[in-house]
Amino acid sequence: MLKEKFVEFFPFVAYLSLGAFAFMLIAATLALLFFKPQTAKEQASKSTAWTLTLALGALAAGALGYYLMAAYDYPKMAFKVAAALVYAIAFAAGGSLSVTAGVRKTMMKSLYGLVATMFAAILFLMQFGGHEAENREFKVDLSDEKRLQHGAAVFRDYCLSCHGLALVRTNQMLKLGLSKEQLEATMLTSVDKIGEPMHVAMRSEDAKVWFGAAPPDLSLEASAKKPEWIYSYLTGFYKDDERPTGWNNIAFDKVAMPHVLWLEQGVQTLTEEGRKKEPAHRTHEDLVLTTPGLQGAEDFDRTAADVTNFLVWASEPDQNQRKQIGVGVMLFLALLSFVAFKLSKNYWKDIR
Repeated sequence: MLKEKFVEFFPFVAYLSLGAFAFMLIAATLALLFFKPQTAKEQASKSTAWTLTLALGALAAGALGYYLMAAYDYPKMAFKVAAALVYAIAFAAGGSLSVTAGVRKTMMKSLYGLVATMFAAILFLMQFGGHEAENREFKVDLSDEKRLQHGAAVFRDYCLSCHGLALVRTNQMLKLGLSKEQLEATMLTSVDKIGEPMHVAMRSEDAKVWFGAAPPDLSLEASAKKPEWIYSYLTGFYKDDERPTGWNNIAFDKVAMPHVLWLEQGVQTLTEEGRKKEPAHRTHEDLVLTTPGLQGAEDFDRTAADVTNFLVWASEPDQNQRKQIGVGVMLFLALLSFVAFKLSKNYWKDIR
């Protein structure tokens, strides 16, 4: 029981501690800007500006703590009020300590506190961070335009109705080898225009009513998560009658999203051995295809790989060009280093 409570509340305590030490550091920095270190005590007792700064800073810190708790889905009012009080007190304490104990000491103690809290959080994650499902091996390949086009088409047909690519403009798709006519005919709706972001028609307010939460935008999904995870997720759905949608996922236990590609892949179920395992320890080897889909197993794996590669490309449409420029820059720097070395050697030869 004690372990469960520790695991439940440690992230909250660590979050508050990091913020508190950060606000103490901010307050100490402001004190350093407001007052000269040698006269800080004398000026602090007389300075209306410093008192006003402390009051406004504490108010801002408290408000930020309150809204951050709301943004991170802490539903109870007690969490929000606690964060507001801790951040406000930390800012006021940091400012007060700076002008009594000294700015340098306050800043160093705040830094020590930040490092200690971060170290404790790392140990917590190492010990209690849980286990992720084992991802399938996947090799990113952005060189095959045809397969990237196929991945884009699958995304358009099965994903774009709920998940947008708000950071990718439609004219970026021309970099996949599509002509303007092909882009207009295959990737755009009747109301879309070339150059507009690839957003969904569904309003986020409606999505919250229908699904409980708006489906996330996938523009940076490949950057936020490994391509291996996306590939494992797309191929990891299995039938689970206990879930509201009837589906679950090896890579994302209790996933809310249904398996939109089930007609293509077919129906997978857990083996007897897989049912005995904890969800976090299940792998794709615990799945068996009980009902074949329109595509064979290898064909569907290629489809999932194409979608994954497309999302990797969408996270940075210019990455191929960036890598090519990077190679040229490195070659240029290597040549420049060689020339600089020879020049330096020639300059110093007489002195040496």
